[in-house]
Amino acid sequence: MVLREREGTGMSVHKKEVIRLLETIALYMEIKGENPFKVNAFRKAANALETDERSLAEIGDFTAIPGIGKSTAAIITEFVETGSSSVLEELKRDIPETLLSLLKIPGLGGKKIAKLHQELGIVDMDGLKEACLAGKVRALAGFGAKTEEKLLAAIEKAGKRPERLPLARVLAIAADMERQLACLDGVIRFSRAGSLRRLNETVKDLDYVIATDRPAAVRDGLLGFERVRGVLAAGETKVSLLFQYEDEVAVDFRLVSEAQFATALHHFTGSKEHNVRMRQLAKERGEKISEYGVEDEATGEVKTFPNEAAFYAHFGLPHIPPELREDGTEIERFSADRPLVRLKTFKAICICIRRGATGRVRLRSSLRRAAAAATGISPSPTIRTI
Repeated sequence: MVLREREGTGMSVHKKEVIRLLETIALYMEIKGENPFKVNAFRKAANALETDERSLAEIGDFTAIPGIGKSTAAIITEFVETGSSSVLEELKRDIPETLLSLLKIPGLGGKKIAKLHQELGIVDMDGLKEACLAGKVRALAGFGAKTEEKLLAAIEKAGKRPERLPLARVLAIAADMERQLACLDGVIRFSRAGSLRRLNETVKDLDYVIATDRPAAVRDGLLGFERVRGVLAAGETKVSLLFQYEDEVAVDFRLVSEAQFATALHHFTGSKEHNVRMRQLAKERGEKISEYGVEDEATGEVKTFPNEAAFYAHFGLPHIPPELREDGTEIERFSADRPLVRLKTFKAICICIRRGATGRVRLRSSLRRAAAAATGISPSPTIRTI
C-alpha cells in the first residue's frame, strides 16, 4: 500500500493517531456489547502496530504484521488516506456521547459501562448516581454493595471541578474554541489571552480578546457555540460562558474595537505583576494604561496601537513574549537580542518507554533514528543508553 497525505492538509497521519483510532474503536465496540473477539482483535492490532518499530511510511503491507488482518488493514488505510474512519463514525452514532463520561470514574471500563447501559439503561453520570442511590447497581453481577459505595464517592468527586486544569487538557479545548471563533460572523480578529496565552502549566479559565465592529452579532453568535452549559454574563463588552467538555470550563470573551485590540490583548494577557509594572512606567511618563489604550493624563488623548510590538515600543521596550510576562522583573531584564528557546530550536525529541527485555534495543534504535533526522548524518553517531 502507498501512503498518501490527507487531502487539503499537506500533513500525513502519525502512527500514534492510527494506534489511538484502533484503541478507540475497541472501546466503543466494548461499550456497545460487540463480540469480545472483535474487541480484542482491534486491541491486538493496536498493540502490534505500537510494538513495530517502523514508521507508517516504512510499512508496505499492514497485513504482514502479525495481529493485523485484512479488515483492520482496510480501516487503517481509510484513516491514513482520508483522516477519518467510517467504522468509528458509525459506532459514535450508536452510542450516546454522555456514556463516555463514565470512563472518568475509577473502576469503570468498557465492559462494566456496557453492562450498566444495557441492563439499567444508564447513559450518563446523573443516571448512574440515581441507580446507585436506588440500590440497582449492587444487584448487577460483578458489582455489589461496596462497588456501589465506591461509585457514589467517585461520582461526587468527579462532579467537583478542579481549581485549575493542566495546560495539555486545556489546549484541546482551546483548539475547538478557536475553530468556532474562526467561523463566527462579525469577528475581525481574535487571540488567546490570560494564563493560556502565557502558557502557564495550569489554567483556571480561558480568555479571548475579539476585535469586532459588530459586537451584538458576535455576542449572539457566542451564545450559540457548541457545548455551552450556562451563561455567566452576556454584556456589550464581555461574554462569559460555561462549557462542558471532559472538564467544565469557563471562558471569557472580551469584545473590543479593532483600534483597541492591541492594548486590550496586552491588558488581558497579564500577568497582574507585569501589568502593574507597565502602569508604573506609564505613570512616570504622565500616562495611564488601560485596555482601551494609553491615555495622556495632561490632554486626555488616548493613543492606540496596531499591535503589541508598537505598544511596547511606545515605552522604549522590545516586544516581550507572553510566556515571559510573569513577575514584572522581565521588563528590566529582557532585551531584544536575548536568545530564547523556541520550538525551532529543537532538532529532535525522543520519548521512549521500555518494554521488557528488548527495551534497550528499541531505545537505542529509536535514538539513532532521531539523531540521524536531527543531524542529517546516517548512520548516526554512537549512542549509549543507561
